[in-house]
Amino acid sequence: MMEFMFEGTRAVINLLLSGTVAKYPDITYIMSHCGCVLPPLLERISCLSAHLSAANDGSNQAQDLRDLLKTRLYFDLAGFPFPDQIHGLLGIVGPERLVYGSDYPFTPEKMGLELADKMDRGMSVTFEKEQIQEIYQGSAKKLLGL
Repeated sequence: MMEFMFEGTRAVINLLLSGTVAKYPDITYIMSHCGCVLPPLLERISCLSAHLSAANDGSNQAQDLRDLLKTRLYFDLAGFPFPDQIHGLLGIVGPERLVYGSDYPFTPEKMGLELADKMDRGMSVTFEKEQIQEIYQGSAKKLLGL
């Protein structure tokens, strides 16, 4: 129930730290579940990897990773982004990098409806009306070139 959140984070961190995201600028990535556990771990991971790296040149790797996240990744809001998780992600990226996600058909229908209601309520207190439209539709249209 929880390990996939760490697996998703591990996969994205590996893409970032290996230089893959920077090396292939024509690929746009979508990270699931509101960034999984990346937001609270980003600073720790980037600082430790920079200090443990043989090529430690004193650069601000955390800021470099944040810049890549802000420009190369989108984050879906599947799962339980509200009331808490969304705020950690918004500390890293803006609402323009968010896309709607539902986990359907893997989430049971009843729970999906409850999550949709919770998302609507959370969106209305967190974002402006135009931002909500972008998250629910606009960002995906841009991402898919529609």
